[in-house]
Amino acid sequence: MNRSDLLYGIHPILEALRSAERQIEGIYLQHGRKGREIDEVLTLAKTKRVTIDFRPKEALDRLTGLAHHQGAVAMVAAKAYLSLDELMAVVASKEHPLLLILDGIEDPHNLGAILRTAEAAGVDGLIIPERRAVGLTATVAKTSAGAIEYLPVARVVNLSQTIERLKKGNFWIYALDDKGDQNFLSIDYRGALALVIGGRRRAGHPSARRRTLRWANPHPDEGEGVESECLGSSRSASL
Repeated sequence: MNRSDLLYGIHPILEALRSAERQIEGIYLQHGRKGREIDEVLTLAKTKRVTIDFRPKEALDRLTGLAHHQGAVAMVAAKAYLSLDELMAVVASKEHPLLLILDGIEDPHNLGAILRTAEAAGVDGLIIPERRAVGLTATVAKTSAGAIEYLPVARVVNLSQTIERLKKGNFWIYALDDKGDQNFLSIDYRGALALVIGGRRRAGHPSARRRTLRWANPHPDEGEGVESECLGSSRSASL
């Protein structure tokens, strides 16, 4: 983990939780740490849906490089997230809005590469889940080569509900899967569209799969591909 992803010390973490300016991914607290300020951290974290993980002091020492962490370490995002409503408002003026829904992308280098490719290909925004997926860390920002600054990213609690919401907003939803029954290049990509891309070795979470309108095979004549190749092909088809 890059230490630029970290915020440590009980008071800086409390201020970050109170403020809307810093996006906290998760908090590590030292086992046995108690007190009024710890109680406030727990209360604010619960309100903001920030996960808390209790670790031994030695683990926090390793995370921070023996910095004076006071038994509290937070992982912070490199960029603030939008809500789904905010992202939909951003793309509402687009003639053919294209969103990318990333399901289960856990490698920060992979997410950074996807951001870079998406920005170059003209994708209008990304949607990522809160759980079981990497967030916008410093490593992601570096790998994206600046693309993170130009692409709005929404972070959502439930991908299934997000897909339903997009469908109600007149988005067509396609999931990329090597076992899809439609040739990827034969689809009409005009109009409001969201593409669901899963992590390596899976197309998407089962709950997302059940709510997807169409399945597209990105390489009908090839073996398993990678996410950036799928994305490049998708935008070529839409253009």
